[in-house]
Amino acid sequence: MPSHRYRPAHERVHVPALLRRWPGRRIERAPLWVPVDLRDGNQALAEPMDPGRKQRMFDLFLAMGFKEIEIGYPSASRTDFDFVRQLATTPGAVPEDVTVVVFTAARADLVDRTFEAVEGLPRVVVHLYTATAPLWRKVVLGKERDELRALITAAAERMARLGEGREGLRFQFSPEVFNLTEPDYVLEVCNGLTELWDAAPDRPVIHNLPATVEIATPNVYADQIEYMDRHLERRDSVILSVHPHNDRGTGVACAELAVLAGAQRVEGCLFGNGERTGNVDLVTLALNLHTQGVDPMLDLSDIDGIRRTVEHCNRLPVHERHPYAGDLVHTAFSGTHQDAIRKGFAQHARTAAESGIPEREAPWSVPYLPIDPADLGRDYEAVIRVNSQSGKGGIAYLLQSGEGLELPRRLQIEFARVVQEATDGSGQEMTAEELYGLFRAEYLAAGQDSWDWRVTEDRAEVNGRQGVGAGPVDAVADAVGVEILSFSEHRAGSGPDAVAYVEARVGDAVVWGAGRDASVLTAGVRAVLSAAGRAAAGRAADADSGAGARAAGVGAGARAAGVGAGAGEGARADAAGAGERRHDGAMNSPLPARSLAVAEALAAAGVAGEIVVLPDSARTAAEAAAALGCEVGAIANSLVFQCDGEPLLVMTSGAHRVDTAYLAARLNAGTITRASAAQVREATGQAIGGVAPTGHPAPLRTVVDTALQQYPVLWAAAGHPHTVVPMTYGELLRVTAGTPSAVTPEA
Repeated sequence: MPSHRYRPAHERVHVPALLRRWPGRRIERAPLWVPVDLRDGNQALAEPMDPGRKQRMFDLFLAMGFKEIEIGYPSASRTDFDFVRQLATTPGAVPEDVTVVVFTAARADLVDRTFEAVEGLPRVVVHLYTATAPLWRKVVLGKERDELRALITAAAERMARLGEGREGLRFQFSPEVFNLTEPDYVLEVCNGLTELWDAAPDRPVIHNLPATVEIATPNVYADQIEYMDRHLERRDSVILSVHPHNDRGTGVACAELAVLAGAQRVEGCLFGNGERTGNVDLVTLALNLHTQGVDPMLDLSDIDGIRRTVEHCNRLPVHERHPYAGDLVHTAFSGTHQDAIRKGFAQHARTAAESGIPEREAPWSVPYLPIDPADLGRDYEAVIRVNSQSGKGGIAYLLQSGEGLELPRRLQIEFARVVQEATDGSGQEMTAEELYGLFRAEYLAAGQDSWDWRVTEDRAEVNGRQGVGAGPVDAVADAVGVEILSFSEHRAGSGPDAVAYVEARVGDAVVWGAGRDASVLTAGVRAVLSAAGRAAAGRAADADSGAGARAAGVGAGARAAGVGAGAGEGARADAAGAGERRHDGAMNSPLPARSLAVAEALAAAGVAGEIVVLPDSARTAAEAAAALGCEVGAIANSLVFQCDGEPLLVMTSGAHRVDTAYLAARLNAGTITRASAAQVREATGQAIGGVAPTGHPAPLRTVVDTALQQYPVLWAAAGHPHTVVPMTYGELLRVTAGTPSAVTPEA
């Protein structure tokens, strides 16, 4: 890397030495937050907001509690001018406790146009800006320091004349690229404007000091802000504001350290939209304060509603890992994290009960969760989720919270292996419903099928075999030849059912069983029979073949449902009738539930192709082509996008990628972006890597790549990473009702 081409920050701008005070301070109250989404954020959008989206964003700001809102750059575009006029001429459009801000460059005609736009607004800040850094002065403006100060002063004088005698009008100045400007020059310009505008405590001027392009670590910016805080004249008549960008990924840290250094006001965007890498994220800043016990003075109690509105207005998604607001930020897949969170929830509930206060009001202290998701309007259902990385703690938590099952610890360990086998095979996340389906098939079904039993107080008959014992459960164990090592039972949550668990020895093996029924006795008997049935089917905990072993048809007639391909779906289909053929030649392999739904949809559409179960998952076109022995171009890849806020399915050849800009132009659409995993699941009912062209909850707008028509047989996913189905190009068009189109200029 040619690092020698770049100069470090200390060589680009000199920060006078000072005895820092900011490192020893704490933020004890929120600064004034000023969203600039309608101007700074808007100008960074590929497709700027229309009037409807602007109004929706402004209404969101009001609902969240912002008291100062930048509403546009009225001299720059007709849309911004009209929006400002709309707010100015609509009675009650701007509440009495809200001040709006408008933006203008230091040019006489632009200043005049700005004042024309704000006529009638009762409380307004006119924000003047000019770039002041040496590089900008030389390359962009072609002016020396004195010349540029004269230009700024002339514009400020014009603003003062136009605003003379007007109540509710205040002024703001931004020396753009402040962080690369000589501190003495910034002081000279800002102090001159403070005097010119005759700032006073009851009519303060705002000096906004932007890190327009991040060029140093956040502590350098904090030093610059503290220097200004300690040297600005009429300090009690100046509101010191900051406007960090995020070029180095430290915009939030810059803002927080700047507040420690004396900043009283912070400009930014919701979720960090803005030029290049974006403006500082006001949501993250506010919730960082909230988690320190400081009232952020904003209402963020419906974070998902806020995010949806911002995504609609910006036509940009918020990342799944975005702090506080992303779909996955409160989710734990890791087993160790899940176990800690589960224990933390339990401790939190106990502490609240002991204190006699509701859990929602008790002090929050849960491992791995710095904020209570409920504070943001979220429930706890998505906090612990299960995939191949999950451990027994998370699995146990989901079964307990969803079905009221309290698995003994050793059973948690055994079932975790079953879950890992299922999720390793499918590569997918497992929902709470699917998890219980797997538990039911693995344990509960083994105690119900093919058992004919009756009991008395101390005797039992099971499938014609007699047994005696200290009680009916012991008698059943004697009849089927198992030794009970441990037995426990409980009510399933607040419902009527009882659940029983048995750890038993069968020969040299130890095996677990479980039973569930409204009758406590029946639940216990079924648990014993479950253990016997699972032992007969090779499901003992110490079986050499591990959690995946199956010895079908052995022993007391018990039927243990096979895991097979797609066990991660939580469903179990009998081999007879439900299965198709595996690609390795094995017949009657069970299909995952989602593939069964796809098969039904294909049959209804008259597609006769037989679904093939691959021995391994095929999440990419190359993997599928290798497994099928066909050209990669014959793989009809299923890709889900967001097109102007709506899902779009693109069936594209595996030989190339989709050019989203090219496709958007062909469809006369705005923006096309890849859908998130959650959006894919919501739109298709299927997971990435297994999305079929049909079988979705509702019809999807679909584009079919014309490059596919050169192949006589196409292969498409059939609802699961292990399943594919053959069809012709014509059949693909028919089942999707798709629009044929090239998806890349090279195709």
